[in-house]
Amino acid sequence: MNRKERRNHKRHNKQDVKVGGKRSLFPSKKLIQDAQSCIDIGDVDGAKALLIKATQLAPHSWEPYHVQALIAYSEGRLNDAGEMILEATTRNDSDPALHANCGAIMNLLGRPQEAEAACRHAIDLDPSNPEPHNNLAVSLEVQGRLIEAQEAAIRAIELNPQYLEACINLGNILMRAGEPLTAIESYRAAIRIDPKAVLARANLAVALRETGEIDLAEKERQEALNIDPIIAKQIIND
Repeated sequence: MNRKERRNHKRHNKQDVKVGGKRSLFPSKKLIQDAQSCIDIGDVDGAKALLIKATQLAPHSWEPYHVQALIAYSEGRLNDAGEMILEATTRNDSDPALHANCGAIMNLLGRPQEAEAACRHAIDLDPSNPEPHNNLAVSLEVQGRLIEAQEAAIRAIELNPQYLEACINLGNILMRAGEPLTAIESYRAAIRIDPKAVLARANLAVALRETGEIDLAEKERQEALNIDPIIAKQIIND
């Protein structure tokens, strides 16, 4: 579907349908709304059925694929989520949230180049959203582009100083770059945001150990173990 076809289809989808002199939602839009209502009350199977009908009624519409991707993600079906989110992005190149979600899911699937492309497009559409900047940092780190990854994570934190995941992510990137002292600052910033952040505590223990601060490292290790021993052991024992 080329850009002209997408624009024409988008206009068509935004139109209401007159029924008996009154306006009602285009049928696929109504199905999507009903599906969201099903999700809100916990009827996920009902939502899935309605979304499938929506794709049949409006095969060029992106929204039912996007919602199906989010459902699949919430259920841990990452491959299905990836397929659905890509179907959605081929039908809409102008929604920043859609492309930001695509970047996050591609990262989880271990497809960093696709994640990078989706995140950069989301940033072009909405530079003020910190999430695609942070997800861009993840994709760049996986590709070994650590300086660019640091810059993306720092930008995410500039946009949202309370962005816990971005602070932890920046610390991880700095650790990989061989900068444990600077990483310590990022982990401590994350702990100031959430003192119960086990990932920040456990990684801080590792960074402190790298710098020779054994006593402080042990203190943070114990704090992390008290919060979540399973996750803490996975990180600290690596």
